Amino acid sequence: MTIDLAPRRDATLEWWFLHGVLEGATFSRCAFMVSAFRKAQHGLDDAWMLLVNTTDLDTGMHACRSEVTPAFAEHFLDEVEGEREGLEALHQRAVDAYAHEVRAHGIPAPFTTQADARLTDDPFLLTWGDIRFATDGARIELTFALPKDGRTCTLQAVPQAPWVESADMLASTRGTLKLHSCPRLALSGDVDGEAVSGDGWFDHQWGDYHWFASHKGDKRIVGWLWLGANLDDGSDLIAWQRIDMKTGATESPGAILCRPGEAPRQTDAIQLEATRHWVSPGSMMRYPLAWQVTVPDFDIKLTFAPVCDGQELPVFGLSNTVWEGAGRVEGTRDGADVSGRARLELQGYGYLLDFDAYRDRWVERLDTRIKAFLPERIDDECLVQWAGPARWGYDADAQTEMLARPAWDLLARGGKHWRPIYCHLLADVLGVDMRPFEELVATVPELIHNGSVIIDDVEDDSATRRGDEAVHRRYGTPTAINLGNTLYFLPLLTLLEHEHLTVAQREEILALTNRMFVRSHLGQAQDLYWAGTANEHDEAFWLDDEVGERILQAHALKSASAVRALSEVACVIGGVKADVRAACARFGETWGTAFQVVDDAKNFSDRKAWGKQRGEDIAAGKVTYATWNAVRMLEGADRAQLIQILRTKACRGSPEGLARGVELVEQSGALDACREKACAMVEADWHAFNDVVAPSTSKIGFRMFITSVLDLPLDM
Repeated sequence: MTIDLAPRRDATLEWWFLHGVLEGATFSRCAFMVSAFRKAQHGLDDAWMLLVNTTDLDTGMHACRSEVTPAFAEHFLDEVEGEREGLEALHQRAVDAYAHEVRAHGIPAPFTTQADARLTDDPFLLTWGDIRFATDGARIELTFALPKDGRTCTLQAVPQAPWVESADMLASTRGTLKLHSCPRLALSGDVDGEAVSGDGWFDHQWGDYHWFASHKGDKRIVGWLWLGANLDDGSDLIAWQRIDMKTGATESPGAILCRPGEAPRQTDAIQLEATRHWVSPGSMMRYPLAWQVTVPDFDIKLTFAPVCDGQELPVFGLSNTVWEGAGRVEGTRDGADVSGRARLELQGYGYLLDFDAYRDRWVERLDTRIKAFLPERIDDECLVQWAGPARWGYDADAQTEMLARPAWDLLARGGKHWRPIYCHLLADVLGVDMRPFEELVATVPELIHNGSVIIDDVEDDSATRRGDEAVHRRYGTPTAINLGNTLYFLPLLTLLEHEHLTVAQREEILALTNRMFVRSHLGQAQDLYWAGTANEHDEAFWLDDEVGERILQAHALKSASAVRALSEVACVIGGVKADVRAACARFGETWGTAFQVVDDAKNFSDRKAWGKQRGEDIAAGKVTYATWNAVRMLEGADRAQLIQILRTKACRGSPEGLARGVELVEQSGALDACREKACAMVEADWHAFNDVVAPSTSKIGFRMFITSVLDLPLDM
């Protein structure tokens, strides 16, 4: 059969895909994949995407390339702006952040752009930078640069099995994808002159782009699973299914079995069950990597496992990432044992559909680090690590009861951990590898913050924290004070002898931490002063513009000092320039202050998830940005009544008085004013920060995070 790779010009999506395993005398056994995608859109030039990855099968080392032509930016913006209705299933902060970055700066890093691809029909020839796909009718020719080191790989692929044609593969209401595939190829060629050989698989697919892209009338975001396996009995299996990424519902499953000397058989009776998941430490996306595959019509039962988990690739656009990797299958066919080489593709798992789930994956990751440092049960080994060898003997049980038990009672109530997440994402924007510093960045801000809320609750005599009894109410004030103070200092042990930090870096981070302590306690002092003099706050006080400025300064001291410090810690670790550090510190302070302004508004939330008494700040006599705005926005008798409630302890402490105070704040419009102020603050300083950091998908993720936590409209 003459090889036909000619482009299908009427298709809106088309790709050529060659993968396999190569080996040479000194070239390590390596799985590879090269895939070139063409996307057509009415009125626009064709856009191209290139994905290349390699996995060393001995070491598990993975490397990849992800490239697009400039036209992809036009396609993306046209789709986002023209199909907004069809993107409703996505997290809208992610959509807005990505569109803003592409509109302002074009294609972001890590994607590289090259001149447009050149494609001829007869004879088929695709050239794009170092990529060359061609055929002489008897074999496929491929040239590409290895992503790890740039060496040139030149291959010839000769079919060893009949071609598979499926005209109705993956048919659905969204369109059809067609398949032209050869599951067995003999590979030969060289890598920079060294002879290599191996086995491969080739797919040419084309069809309707909307087969897996959302569009008007169908608001689902659809992904898919594709599995190809070469079994050691000479047969080959192709299996697939589509997935509604929001609900997890599957549709359009199918499988094709190719056996030597027989025509390919196709069925839609297939069961695919995920048996293990993996969360990418880079993207924090969750992938099902191990699978049970059952095809009753073919009497096939297989398990798939990847050769290594880390085979994720970044892709341009809202899908963000794909998992595309080598693996092995084992099981039975017709009752006989079989095994073989396989490749799995998972598309759609990189969409950000649920911000809470994304944050929860971060929380789980950070809690693992915190528990490694502060376990739920303290033993002598832990105490020696913290305090040195005992001269007479430690009482680990006592320390567990006084420290670990109440600490984890509070920690387990579901804190959002946004401070360390913020630091991780900012470091990623700056190009800083934070893997060696995960324990430091998890434990220091989270344990110090939890220590501060314990002390804060003691000082305010708060009844609840995170939906349960405040620590001092449950364990007593002496235990709470001791625990809060311990959590201020204990996590700093992770810094003092950190092997990946220089002495100068440790000293600088310690100085930043000390300054943070000073600033936050000055902010708390201002808070306590206002609460203690609430009876003196007359109308003149509440209408004073300087009071609003002092509230923001108090927030900057008490709430934003940790974010500012963490921003500078990321800069110290990364060794960034002074202007970048200054912009990061300022933006961190601005965002932390804006967060507290929004938090002032959330104090009036009646949602159970809030976990505190509604209007608690009024009951405590606190001066907040929400109450300050409310007094100023009310008039006449309503203003006078709110001032009277705020300055009279008996009134604001009664259920009726508190309820009326909350009602007045809500009707004033102050809560919306808080959000508008927070948005304006972040908007004003985003531009200065944006100017000193390079365009990247990391910055897009950071932007999505900061706006999602604030829950602000993103119109910056």
